[in-house]
Amino acid sequence: MKKTLVVDIIRHGKTLLNERRCYVGVTDEALSDNGVFELNKKKEKGIYPISEKIFVSPMKRARESADIIFSGQNQIVIDEFKEMDFGSFEGKNYDDLKENILYRKWIDESRGATKEEVKMLYGEVNTNDLDTALPERMPVFYERVCRGFDKVLKESIGVSKASIVAHGGTIMAILSSYTKEDYYSFMLSCGDGISVTVEYSIGNDGNVNISSFSINNRICI
Repeated sequence: MKKTLVVDIIRHGKTLLNERRCYVGVTDEALSDNGVFELNKKKEKGIYPISEKIFVSPMKRARESADIIFSGQNQIVIDEFKEMDFGSFEGKNYDDLKENILYRKWIDESRGATKEEVKMLYGEVNTNDLDTALPERMPVFYERVCRGFDKVLKESIGVSKASIVAHGGTIMAILSSYTKEDYYSFMLSCGDGISVTVEYSIGNDGNVNISSFSINNRICI
């Protein structure tokens, strides 16, 4: 039986590292004072829709954001919604990394460049070096967050509206996976989100089969 679910996918509020435009993956950083203030202002303006079920990354910044946006509602933790493990890029920003050939190779790969195109740009780059610098590569990351999204759909039987509070990379991976559009086209500011409608069924084997995934609107001021 086909089911329809509206899912509002929201990026958590700012942390101190976010304010410095750094990569924040495994660092379990709380919201900054400014992040708390901005989320409360957005909530006061009524940009966040009412939701029947709230799913969150286990990281502090996501859970604290959900506490503000959906105060008093139960949170269902999805471990697969953690941000990417940025490895040696963690805590650094573009200015810190722009001369790093491994970083530039990773950015081009995440934009869909082929191995041949990357080789033309940078010459031979040892894949093992990039695997060491960045423990979680894009295909593995995509597969992980999609497993988490399947959990959301399975947990949402009988409801029509759910929300996810997670990370920028997590959200981009979900949306890019199901729309086949560019990963970076779904980059969101902290506290903003995207609403989608999903039509799906669950097979006798327990697997989720998504038949339609469409974007409704952006959630922002």
